[in-house]
Amino acid sequence: MYGHEVGHIFHAFDEYSSSTSSNCTRSFNGRVNSNYQGAPCSGASACVMINNAFSGSGATRQWNLCSHTPYHLGWQGMVAPAAFVSPINDVVLTQNPVVLRFLRNTPPPNVSTYIKVFDRSNGAEVFCGSVPSSADSLALNVVNGQYRWSVGLGVPSDVSGYAGVITDSADFTVNAPLNADFNRSPAVLCAGGDVLFTDMSTGAPSLWTWAFPGGTPNAWTGQDPPAIIYSVPGVYNVTLTVGDGLTTDDRVWTGAVTVTGGQPIPMLEPFEGGVFPPAGWSLQGGIGGPGGQGGISWQTVVTSSCAQGISAWVDGYGFTGSFGYTVLRSPYFDLLNTVDPYLTFKHSYARESVAVTEFFYVQAHDCDFGYSQQLVSGSSFQAWTNDGSFVSGQPWVPIACDQWRTTLLAMNGATGHLAQFEFSMQTQGGQNFYLDDVQVFGGSRLNLRTLLEGPYDAQAQLMRDDLRLAGLVPLLEPFTAMGYAFKGEGGGETMAAPVLLVSGNDAIVDWVLVEIRDALVPATILTSRAALLQRDGDIVDLDGTSLVRVGVPAGNYHIAVRHRNHLGCMTASPVLVSPTMPLLDFSSTSTLAYGTDARKLSGGKELLWMGDVVWDRTLKYIGSTNDRDPILVRVGGLIPTNTALGYYPEDATLDGVVKYVGGSNDRDPILVNIGGSIPTATRVEQIP
Repeated sequence: MYGHEVGHIFHAFDEYSSSTSSNCTRSFNGRVNSNYQGAPCSGASACVMINNAFSGSGATRQWNLCSHTPYHLGWQGMVAPAAFVSPINDVVLTQNPVVLRFLRNTPPPNVSTYIKVFDRSNGAEVFCGSVPSSADSLALNVVNGQYRWSVGLGVPSDVSGYAGVITDSADFTVNAPLNADFNRSPAVLCAGGDVLFTDMSTGAPSLWTWAFPGGTPNAWTGQDPPAIIYSVPGVYNVTLTVGDGLTTDDRVWTGAVTVTGGQPIPMLEPFEGGVFPPAGWSLQGGIGGPGGQGGISWQTVVTSSCAQGISAWVDGYGFTGSFGYTVLRSPYFDLLNTVDPYLTFKHSYARESVAVTEFFYVQAHDCDFGYSQQLVSGSSFQAWTNDGSFVSGQPWVPIACDQWRTTLLAMNGATGHLAQFEFSMQTQGGQNFYLDDVQVFGGSRLNLRTLLEGPYDAQAQLMRDDLRLAGLVPLLEPFTAMGYAFKGEGGGETMAAPVLLVSGNDAIVDWVLVEIRDALVPATILTSRAALLQRDGDIVDLDGTSLVRVGVPAGNYHIAVRHRNHLGCMTASPVLVSPTMPLLDFSSTSTLAYGTDARKLSGGKELLWMGDVVWDRTLKYIGSTNDRDPILVRVGGLIPTNTALGYYPEDATLDGVVKYVGGSNDRDPILVNIGGSIPTATRVEQIP
């Protein structure tokens, strides 16, 4: 009860610390509560009691008071209030900055000092903050007006700020000449970042005009401009002109903003230059965990496997501490105008034992971490590149190409930034980790068209969208379930359901598979993607309209297009792939295809051969793994006139119905496409 009532005597509006709305700037009976100095100047303050609770019993029973309460009550010595020196008695000041002077009256060293300044005309808080314990003054720039200030002395509270005493208050008036001034943050930034400008003008300005050459926007009228974006590296001036209706003043800040740039892309770092880290790269190594172990860092080593030459590596096998952590940082790269940025790298690693776990991280961020993206966060259970077996008693050294893994990462969030990449390795003294061929580049867009024989309507020169109309086209790509091993970023593509609501020429017919292959070794798939096929033959991305994005830099490649029950085809020679690739039309006779009779000519259009039901790249009518028998099995296996409805590979015509006999059946086209008269003949897909 004593603590409860004393709280009211000291004008604590809400003395219970369980209340999150306590705000000791409120008034009581017309008097402003000056009992506290909160650390957050505009936030809730500490309270006298804790949840109106007590501890002990009988003679030892006592209220649970907040740790700062005794200072209010004087139990541990009341802190003497500070004394005003100047300005007092509403003196008129004619220059800025205003210097507030006071005496602390020699409080204990742990007592902090807080200054508050209010505008007397509207009660607004102009300033609230602490000053060093050795200080006896504070300089402030303020506009012309009438002010009241106070000085608070208190001790740190373990709950929310500072408890102590506050001087009553002192008044002063400012009537100074007009003076334009401002500040900015940050002063140095990466291209694509933004700067906040703060007006610090004094006098009585009523008009503010800003000029930001090189920024966006490049001009602003008003006291508080928005964040100004600087996209191009350089050093920029800023001008502020203020006026009060009679006079004006301006400040031209030469070199107010410095904008730094990044390295151009595409970039390939093979670590073969003989200097490590390479120019522009940096290391953070030798970091120890519990126990203080260190002595680990990224280095270089000769790796003869798979023509890698020299690689960056972390000697995890040779590390003897309990925990080590090292970071390899790239330079900043200019992705300001890169629409589809990618990062790719190779790595090799094997686990040492079930008891030892390493972690490998890849992070991207811009200069001020306004953009930050964790690209890879993998433990040794995900990072191994051998057959998964443990390698102990000897250091891991890759000896074959299949012991390296290539990771391709799309970095959509990095567009419009200068991006830096960090490769971090955390080890417990397990096994070595190798990194090589780091690349940063802008991806490409594929402008492709093809026609499938199965659903093609020669009269309309369009494909039918029977599967879509029947609601059979799956939202998830079908090729992973068929056993296809995607390369690069492909696999698991999913379209949104509204894409299938589009009708007409752009209606979706089915999924297709697109492969980007090496220009010199076309059997090598560099990356592959599942995409969508429209009725007019256009191949589009998952939104149903955009060109297909692929993770390869602009250059010449072979392109192959495949379907789940049609034979695919590939370009006869490498073609230019880029963000602005011209149309490559596989249905045109002028587009040459790899191999012999790779497509079926019908009515002036080149079509992909239908009937590869078992998806083994060969059309067969009889014999083992033929494409005819699965159709009969699908309809039941006993009654050939039966049909089966659904999204099945045996539906070669793509009408949603599997038929073995009768009109528009799925069996006869297979015999026709292998020649029509010799059932033992075959037709092989012309893709290496």
